[in-house]
Formats: sequence, C-alpha cells, structure tokens
Amino acid sequence: MPMYNPPHPGENVWHDCIEPLDMTLDEAADHLDINLRQLTAIVEGREPITLNVARRLSLGFGSTTDFWLRLQDSYDNSPIRRATKSAI
Repeated sequence: MPMYNPPHPGENVWHDCIEPLDMTLDEAADHLDINLRQLTAIVEGREPITLNVARRLSLGFGSTTDFWLRLQDSYDNSPIRRATKSAI
C-alpha cells in the first residue's frame, strides 16, 4: 500500500546511509562522486534523486538504483494520491 505522505528520499539518504556511517556530507559527496551542493540539496529535500544520483547511491551504499527511484516516485506522486483519495 503506498504512503500518502512519504518523506523526501533525501531523509533516507541522510538517516539510513550517511549518518550511520558517521560521514560528513563532504565525505559522502566524495564517496559518491557527487557535487556537495547537489547532495546537500537532496538531503535537505530541495532536489530530487535523479537516475544518475540513484545509480551512485546504489553503488556507494549497497542498495539498488530502483530502490532510490521508487522512493522518489512515491514522494513525487503523493500529492496526486492524496487528491485522488479525498475526491473519492
């Protein structure tokens, strides 16, 4: 069952990947070969996880590209699900 108010997937990046490894954002950006500005924006919920970023997250933290893309899709589509649910 889909979540109707999922968090931005950047929260998962921070809480499930970076924080448990006791990394700084700068260290994580280097580890993932991602621009620090972009990673910061993702973690703060201001930018989406793109296919390229999802691939880097999967390689860097041992998940799958599809996992990250599904989290982003769920976040992106939650307003539509809420609107549909309230219209029924």
